[in-house]
Amino acid sequence: MTYGNYSLAFPVRNYENKIVCSLSIVGPLSRVNNQKLKEYMYILHDASMDASERLDFEK
Repeated sequence: MTYGNYSLAFPVRNYENKIVCSLSIVGPLSRVNNQKLKEYMYILHDASMDASERLDFEK
């Protein structure tokens, strides 16, 4: 465990709704604030949904 870092992760699902991998980012807390974390969360969520849709995942 490393203190002073943040980590965000979202699953990538396939056409069977199975998680096949995840996308994540990690960085030092000293470089972000709550607004930046929210922005990163939205970016990562959109990227994981895009990857899932390419694997024929349907919401």
